[in-house]
Amino acid sequence: MARRIGRFRQLAFVPGMALIGGAIGWIPGNVRAQTSFTSFTSFQGQSQSSGSSTDEAVASTAQGALRDQTRSTVRIIDQHLRDVGRDLARGRRTGFLQEGPSGLAAGSDAARISVWADVAGSYLKNTAAGAKAYQGWSVTGVSGVDVVLGDAWVAGLSAGYARGDFSVPALTGTRSNYGPVVGPYVSYVINEKFTVDGSLTYSRQTNDLLAAGTPNNLRHFSSDRWATSINGNYFTDVGKVQIASFLGYTYAFEHQHGSADSAQAQFTSANVRYAAFKVGGEFSYAIGNFEPYLPITYEYQTTQVTDGTSHSDLLVGIGVRYIAGDNLKLGLLGTSETFRRHQRDDTIAANLRLGF
Repeated sequence: MARRIGRFRQLAFVPGMALIGGAIGWIPGNVRAQTSFTSFTSFQGQSQSSGSSTDEAVASTAQGALRDQTRSTVRIIDQHLRDVGRDLARGRRTGFLQEGPSGLAAGSDAARISVWADVAGSYLKNTAAGAKAYQGWSVTGVSGVDVVLGDAWVAGLSAGYARGDFSVPALTGTRSNYGPVVGPYVSYVINEKFTVDGSLTYSRQTNDLLAAGTPNNLRHFSSDRWATSINGNYFTDVGKVQIASFLGYTYAFEHQHGSADSAQAQFTSANVRYAAFKVGGEFSYAIGNFEPYLPITYEYQTTQVTDGTSHSDLLVGIGVRYIAGDNLKLGLLGTSETFRRHQRDDTIAANLRLGF
């Protein structure tokens, strides 16, 4: 089963980020909101204290959106690199990379180029006290193309789209953010047990905030988001159970540009940060063409928490991979936060990979 999985090229059925972006652009809540106000004073007709509540509410949704969308993007790329690295490591361990094709090296030299895609949708709900509460949906889709260099290196480029739509009770309104994501990634196989990988992404986000009133008040602005991730991975088997463990670090930074709302109130630029150490693993067991697996990850957020939640988080999930034919593999994964205070984040991710 391990060798069979290794033969797949990791192909997404979407031909690129255009289709991903179009699909994500459809998600519920096509309203205009925004990512962050750190210099908000007041809406037209609202008091100064109301403006302060708005500031707090939008700062909360800003960090929630950045954390979820960064984590989804990083998970998608990290998981792809971990799967490819595991295939290459197994190929090296069994001698197939020296004696014949194996894993992503199967077939002709041209087959060492692969494409892939993954889409994840999350439901978020923050129940923190005061003006920090919000709820809504976030969707991230990423596709990529990569090449295996020799028997140890994998390098590629990812592209996709991220969108979030949230209702914010403190505003009696909504916020949204949406935009493309692009960036390079690389993985190196140290030996049959260890791999290391890293990725860097850039996203140009459009942000909107809509507050109910007479008339409604709208603020529209852009932001630049950078995210990077580095990981060390370890692979082993215990009987028929395959174990893939990892230790890593993620850092994301978003700079929001100054703007004015529809009442001509001015807002200066602002920054939002998210960083976390993470350690986790995946336990899988092949049953014919099915491979069910159980992922678990502990995260500790090292940057300031501004949304009323906590630094520590435990994500648990269940997933399954299915070999539908010699060249087709399908995947489905569900995860849920179980440890972060005042926060619910349930995610479903799906992928389709086709070898050629």
